[in-house]
Amino acid sequence: MTNNNDMSEMISLLQKLVRADSENPPGDTGKCAQVIVEALTREGIPYKIEEPKPGIRSVIAVLEGTKPGPTLLFNGHIDTVPAGTGWSLDPFGAEIRNGYLYGRGSTDMKAGIAAGLAALIHLKREGAAFAGTVILTAVGDEENHSQYGTKYLLSQGLKADFAVNCEPTNLDICLGNRGLLMIDVFVKGRSSHAGRPGLGKNAVILANRIIEGLNALDFSYSRDDRFKDPLGSVSVVGIHGGGRINVIPDSCVFYLDRRMMPGETGDLAVKQIEEVITQVTGRLPGRKGGALIDETSSDPGEPEALINPEIWHEPFWMGEDNPYVQRCVETYRELFGKPPVFEGKSAGTDASHLVSIGKIPTIIFGPGDYRVSHTIDEGVEISQLDGALRYYISLVKKLLN
Repeated sequence: MTNNNDMSEMISLLQKLVRADSENPPGDTGKCAQVIVEALTREGIPYKIEEPKPGIRSVIAVLEGTKPGPTLLFNGHIDTVPAGTGWSLDPFGAEIRNGYLYGRGSTDMKAGIAAGLAALIHLKREGAAFAGTVILTAVGDEENHSQYGTKYLLSQGLKADFAVNCEPTNLDICLGNRGLLMIDVFVKGRSSHAGRPGLGKNAVILANRIIEGLNALDFSYSRDDRFKDPLGSVSVVGIHGGGRINVIPDSCVFYLDRRMMPGETGDLAVKQIEEVITQVTGRLPGRKGGALIDETSSDPGEPEALINPEIWHEPFWMGEDNPYVQRCVETYRELFGKPPVFEGKSAGTDASHLVSIGKIPTIIFGPGDYRVSHTIDEGVEISQLDGALRYYISLVKKLLN
């Protein structure tokens, strides 16, 4: 099916993508987009670029088959988290050692993009001998909410009958991912001289009481052993309050990471956190920036806490009995000669948006060990690139036959 030329071209593409710095922040994906555009142009594959925010570019490539038919979407992101420090080699060098290609974004998830792009090129050279359409979306902004990436493309009418999110899964099939809710909590107090603490109201102490209430939440109801991390969770990932040693702090802000399991929703998770704050303060929290809320007021009638919730990813699970999933399984068995390992992805992915917003049946399948995502010395096993490329091509032929 594939040949050595396919592999060498795919590795070269991945090296170019890794060397094209696309750290987020700032989120500029222009260099990566250009690598993809050059490959598409060389092969004569139609594409367009969306740039809803300066620097955040997404490439949409469309390969039409020889006959009408359904549409299969390959989706992935080209922005990365910052490289950080402590690497033993150049994070943008795309160096190959001992069967691995190293660099920031090599696993998460430029390897998946390279495999998806190589699949389009292979199919084009074969004469696009399938019935339907294959789309590849290489998007920006995934590491920061996806507002200007996949969510934006869906708002502009992106549609498909089936989708593969190409995030790293170690070549296992993920049928869902946990959800992610980010909440900023602003707690109000009243300042006074620290020598007279009774005249003030310590916002840091109040924030700590709220955090203790959140830590006491029992998530056993959400248990789902299809996921390696089988429970919902809430974690404090940052806090700031006070500023001087002799002043009782009148404000404190802390940041929450709330992971949700299938069966939970972002709206219900927000209400759960609101209930804890209400129990601690005696008042329902307001919303940050709300027109009727004075964020600096110490009026006893005002809320003592304000929240700013952002639902990044809704949780989802496709189910093994889904007809699309069954055909993905058939393809896997035929190609690899064994049944796939099913699991749920602990991190959020753009697959959530494809399912919850686009109503597109979606699996997550891609090259790379997800455990090295966002780590120093991130690298992807080159042999997995070949497995991903062959699976993507086979899936097109299975679904668009």
